[in-house]
Amino acid sequence: VGQMIINADDQVGQHWLSKLPDAVAVTMQDNLLPGCHGRWLKTTAISYHDNGATLRFSSNWGDGEIASQLMGAFNVNNLLLALATLLALGYPLDKLVETGSRLQPVCGRMEV
Repeated sequence: VGQMIINADDQVGQHWLSKLPDAVAVTMQDNLLPGCHGRWLKTTAISYHDNGATLRFSSNWGDGEIASQLMGAFNVNNLLLALATLLALGYPLDKLVETGSRLQPVCGRMEV
């Protein structure tokens, strides 16, 4: 098995994280398990606006901020999971933050 990226914001994810200490935990709600020794990524602030969302995050790889054009909490969650996956695969945080703000939403989905 390669990298394991798990959403820590629900009971199923919490269960898997308790069984897989090497998995990367991703949370929008600061749901890291007490004594979490694995890798992690969590949001520290999210602001939603007419043009998308700005998210600040903290992680084992460092902290950052992405001004995203993607709308809604589910897109922020997907962005965090993708970010954690790429970080776990060795992509540099600064490059991911830089390119994250250039992501374009799919036409016709979640547009204002």
